[in-house]
Amino acid sequence: MKKMMNLKADLICSTIQTVCHLKMITSAHTVSLLQMTKIHQCYLPRRYIRTSQ
Repeated sequence: MKKMMNLKADLICSTIQTVCHLKMITSAHTVSLLQMTKIHQCYLPRRYIRTSQ
């Protein structure tokens, strides 16, 4: 029984760690995506202005 409990605890700990890791990865991805969209918003209007003139 004790071994089973330890295994369960290890499993729970590992799942929590992976979830936290995934959250960190996804948050980093969203931040980079937001930065990319900001860059696009900065650069695209200038290009459109150039082509219209």
